[in-house]
Amino acid sequence: MSRIIFVSGGARSGKSRFAEKKAIELGNRIGYIATGIATDDDMADRIRHHQESRPAGFVTLEGWKDYSGLLESEDGKACDAYIFDCVTVGITNLLFDRETQVEYGGGELDYDTCSMEEIHRMEERITRVFDELVRYIRHKDKTIIFVSNELGMGLVASYRLGNIFRDIAGRINQMLAGHSDEAYLLVSGLPLQLK
Repeated sequence: MSRIIFVSGGARSGKSRFAEKKAIELGNRIGYIATGIATDDDMADRIRHHQESRPAGFVTLEGWKDYSGLLESEDGKACDAYIFDCVTVGITNLLFDRETQVEYGGGELDYDTCSMEEIHRMEERITRVFDELVRYIRHKDKTIIFVSNELGMGLVASYRLGNIFRDIAGRINQMLAGHSDEAYLLVSGLPLQLK
């Protein structure tokens, strides 16, 4: 029987570690869908830290597009359950992916000047990516733990892209939490079960 577990929290709240512990409890072969792209030295260091702290035996599946294809790979098919870490990084990657922008935004988007219609088309594309992944998990009778940042408790961004990102990520989080069988909020390393 498939299960969707949603784990959110602020930066450094302990959500990845909590998701890893939940995955170990499942006792299955775990695939770790790692969405990070090393765009600079700081991000490369964060990725390295995540890789080194990941439990032994987890299968790393690196990618941030075509998740169904990633899970249909030889390594992906061998897994019974997955951790998707993290949703907000995946959204960021899609927002800045030139191919996605051209296909769904009408051209390479300048988020400072693009129209709301272009932003809505981009959000529809991103929503479709995550909706397809949820349907794939349900159809294949697998389990996935989505890890995401909770963005709705901070200040309103002083720049347009920050607000666009917050709004899209907030709605994607709501969608994933709505599809979930269990949902948790992490605060200072402590989980609060929401569902």
